[in-house]
Amino acid sequence: MGAAHRRNDAGGRTNTGPAVIPRLAIVLAMAACGGERSAPPDPTPPPRQKPTAPTSDIVVSSTKTSAGGVVLELGTPRFQTTPDPGLGFEVRLAADRAFVADRDEAKIFELAHGTLIARWNPSAFTCDDMIASLRVSSDGRWVATCGELLESPFHTVTPGVDYSYLAGFSVDSKLAIVAHDDVKLIDLATKKIVTTLPAPPIADQTLAITYDGARATWIRSKDVLVAASGATSWTVLMKSPLPWKTVELARGGTAAAATTATSLERLDLKSATTKVIAPASPIFAISPDGDRIAYSAGTELRVVRGTGDRIATIPKAERVGRVTFADDNVLAYLDDQTLRLHDLAKGPRAIESPSRFHSWGSDSAAIIARGTYLEQLAIATRATSPATAPIAPVVAGAPPWATSVTTAPDGSVIASDLVLHDTPIWRRAKFECEPKLRVWTPKGGERAFTLVPTDDDDPCWHIEGSRVIAATTKSIAIYNPVTGHKLASLDVGAPPLPAADRAKHPALAQHYWMAAVSPRGTHLALWWRRADVFAPQKSDLPDADELETSCRRDRSYSCVPEYFAEVWSLEPKPQRLWQSRLDARPPVVSTRGWPESKLASSPIAFTHDGKHVLFGFDDGDIVIRAIDAATAMRVESLHRAPVSRIEVSPNDSYVFSEDTEGAQRIWPLARP
Repeated sequence: MGAAHRRNDAGGRTNTGPAVIPRLAIVLAMAACGGERSAPPDPTPPPRQKPTAPTSDIVVSSTKTSAGGVVLELGTPRFQTTPDPGLGFEVRLAADRAFVADRDEAKIFELAHGTLIARWNPSAFTCDDMIASLRVSSDGRWVATCGELLESPFHTVTPGVDYSYLAGFSVDSKLAIVAHDDVKLIDLATKKIVTTLPAPPIADQTLAITYDGARATWIRSKDVLVAASGATSWTVLMKSPLPWKTVELARGGTAAAATTATSLERLDLKSATTKVIAPASPIFAISPDGDRIAYSAGTELRVVRGTGDRIATIPKAERVGRVTFADDNVLAYLDDQTLRLHDLAKGPRAIESPSRFHSWGSDSAAIIARGTYLEQLAIATRATSPATAPIAPVVAGAPPWATSVTTAPDGSVIASDLVLHDTPIWRRAKFECEPKLRVWTPKGGERAFTLVPTDDDDPCWHIEGSRVIAATTKSIAIYNPVTGHKLASLDVGAPPLPAADRAKHPALAQHYWMAAVSPRGTHLALWWRRADVFAPQKSDLPDADELETSCRRDRSYSCVPEYFAEVWSLEPKPQRLWQSRLDARPPVVSTRGWPESKLASSPIAFTHDGKHVLFGFDDGDIVIRAIDAATAMRVESLHRAPVSRIEVSPNDSYVFSEDTEGAQRIWPLARP
């Protein structure tokens, strides 16, 4: 992109690469961590691991660019996930594998090295309950989600019964348990119902259920029921004074962990007793033997025995999204977008660090980070050599609050109090829009800019091409950071409805989505979206909240978000050069007669000469267009997951791109 964003560390150095460095810092911090309290079994912190010389894991991809160019694949990411704050995240561990449901996809990782070995998408385009319905048998052979039964790794099983209400598996992994108005046990070998247990005494919400070959244990929001094989009724084993909100069963079926509105409890299903372990925590797990419980508490994870005695405290680098046990001694938890393993006796489990793109070192060489090593990669030969981190120019007189430094191609410098770059939609919940921005330049000194946010999806501030961009969902203002003067206020997009309908349904109006400024600040590329509403099953348009959720998840029965690209010339005065739908593949015509667009919530990047712009998409495509032509000149399909980062080399010869699963590619631009 036109400007390189850099963040100062404690020593005054600056590191490039806004999307990689925070993640890299977390990886290094966790790899070196060894000082957590762990008594018993061993209060002595484990020794820090010595770095080992990296081995090359950069390979030539079997896929080439549309122009026939060679594509380099950087090291395979480890335990890389794509959690969506709006949709959630779930993981189960069994048979040395991690089974993950995130966004609209399920994945399987092997635990030894963290590599992704299988993916699965539900047959329906969307699945409302993929995360909530994830179930894995204790032997790791069977997976259930979205009403389907799968044999690992994700082979669809022809349904002999309805698995929509599959609630779990038997302890020996031979039976599936379907719980709705009654409870059925299904033989997984024959796919036939072998036992129907009695209907419950009263209807209640099912939280967990298991079967050990002799009896079924059914945990609901207010009670625990048990029924022996052949029984004609359920027996109430225990009741809860306060309703249980969530429950996790130990694999052996002898204990469970549950939360109420006020506490985290351990349920002993043998003695029918409960013990309060800690205050209520939405994130918790119970070990397979039922004796240990892990839960999130503030800035740390805590592990206690069933008696409540603490075993270990694990510091967290990010908000943990999920925690679970691999076995009785090994925890797995989500840290940012990476699944991490922690041995309660030995400390963090070190997973070999893959090669990661750090920054462009020169026109034909990239700086690659691998663990604690930095290497320079010659693109043409794939040869590597030791490299040092690029050092940003010293900015004399910059104020102490400056945390980000941007250097434009003309040498002008802007220091700001925010790290500024586009944030993909699935991560914006963690980056709230700051209403004020402070910038400093050697010529203009300190300036303050104010933005009035309009909703939670504001992309907020950008500094590129020696310009400050203030963006809300409805408008874009461009400022000169030296003088503080507003240079332009752009009316982007075009409302899809008449004014009267827009007043009635404000969520249907256009929304600004993503933008980039050319290196010299002469052009602006952006896209905006609107809702293509067609509601064949509804008489009225959905309300604003429902519409936003529906569009975000692309439920075609209610609406489809349309994305439009625009390129503006900013000199001598703002002028829209072109506007175009961002469809790169054959569209499907909706009931309103318009083609459904592909989802677009990924970065935009200019070439350094400012003549071409690259758009990233949720389906992994990158579309290349000239700034003076709306026609897509090239479409590169080098990623499977949504594109999360695009950086062009200094002389516009190569492109680095990354997706949300951590797959990284370096490929020749070869513009027409």
